[in-house]
Amino acid sequence: MNNSKRHLLNSDNLYRTIRSADIPEEFAKQLPAQSIYQIILKRGIASAVELIDLCDQSQLQTILDFDLWKRDRIDEDRFFEWLEIGDAEDGLKILQMVFANVDLKIIGFLVNRYVDVIYLEERSETPPNLNFYSPDGGYTWVKVKLDDTRKHFLFSRFLAIAFETSTEIFFQILALRLTQTESMLEESAFEERGRRLSAEGVPDYEWAKQLTSKLSLNEAKKMLASHSKIADPSALRAVAPFAYDSDLPMPLAEIFRGENNNDELLGELALLVNALFVVRGADYRKLEEIEAITSYAKERLNQGLKKLIQESGLDALTIYKAIGLIPIFRVALE
Repeated sequence: MNNSKRHLLNSDNLYRTIRSADIPEEFAKQLPAQSIYQIILKRGIASAVELIDLCDQSQLQTILDFDLWKRDRIDEDRFFEWLEIGDAEDGLKILQMVFANVDLKIIGFLVNRYVDVIYLEERSETPPNLNFYSPDGGYTWVKVKLDDTRKHFLFSRFLAIAFETSTEIFFQILALRLTQTESMLEESAFEERGRRLSAEGVPDYEWAKQLTSKLSLNEAKKMLASHSKIADPSALRAVAPFAYDSDLPMPLAEIFRGENNNDELLGELALLVNALFVVRGADYRKLEEIEAITSYAKERLNQGLKKLIQESGLDALTIYKAIGLIPIFRVALE
């Protein structure tokens, strides 16, 4: 399937297309992580195990960066939803993938909060206290202190998988509690998440404010005359569901029907939607917020386009090709 046809898909159709592809894994790896994430949000984590299994390391890391945070705070409940995957067929394999791609400081944050660790200079076969167990034969003793029975099981199983996957990293995670507080781990993890998402086309706060600020009609007309674009096409990440999970109004729909370079077009729309998410401090996991923000973006794009068509006498596609989507949106705010 070529790119132009592939991008004319909403989340449901995109999921069906992935599954029916000759080689689903290769097809999925061509997609931006945020497109896959939109499918996971609609289907739910438990129903998307097969899709998650198709992701490469970079895609899964980005998906976790979107999903494990409630604004600037680690979302424990969401993390435990991911741990539930272990109950599904091939779920333990997915948990290993999660361990390999999640920010280790998030695990360290939870270990700091819910795990007691005792180190002994000499090996002992006797636990130092009730409910302690030793992963290394008696030198290190660990106790998970979660009152919720289900969460206790899930986190204990995840720690066991972590130990089996990499003993060295497992002990590095335990050691984090000796040097960093929960707040330090959370703050550091959030900063690194921001840097990673920036590489995926999610702007930082200052840039997001610029992308969503007012632009006068006179300035927009100057940009039209000089064919000045704000967005760098090479930095854009196309997210098809943002465009096609809801209707496109006219004359905005003319751009999407007539533009051949769908990657650039969808990438700039994704940049705009992500900028609005950042400025508003919205929650990426809430479908109603995604729908509200994408609808708002499309409405304003349509309004700005109507203004520019009226003022310039140019058609919608010509205006888009001259200045891109962002200035069109900003004109509507004036």
